[in-house]
Amino acid sequence: MAILSMGTTFLRGGLDSFTAVNTGISNKLGIGLGVYQLAVNLVIFIFILWLDRKQIGIGTILNMVLVGFEIQWFTTIYHQLFGYRTTFLIVAADTLIGLILFTLGCIALHGTGPWCGTI
Repeated sequence: MAILSMGTTFLRGGLDSFTAVNTGISNKLGIGLGVYQLAVNLVIFIFILWLDRKQIGIGTILNMVLVGFEIQWFTTIYHQLFGYRTTFLIVAADTLIGLILFTLGCIALHGTGPWCGTI
């Protein structure tokens, strides 16, 4: 999950629409992505508990709690190392690095991550 989170950081806001929306809303509300995504995930978790408890495992809990905070942490490190400059080359390099990390993360999770689908 950490590799996926790092890949998402390089992809600036998320490859998936869920993380992109959470990033945008948390910025608008002025709260950290980790806190906001955890709150949203808790609401979803309640519905999953009610509808199909068998779908919940340790990966569900770790993903629910860690991913938003990991993306937030990696983004802070990214900005400390590389700053906030954006040029075509930086975006291209970030996209390439992000896709590689994201793919490696999906492979490590055997295609079962929330963003991976089935690979």
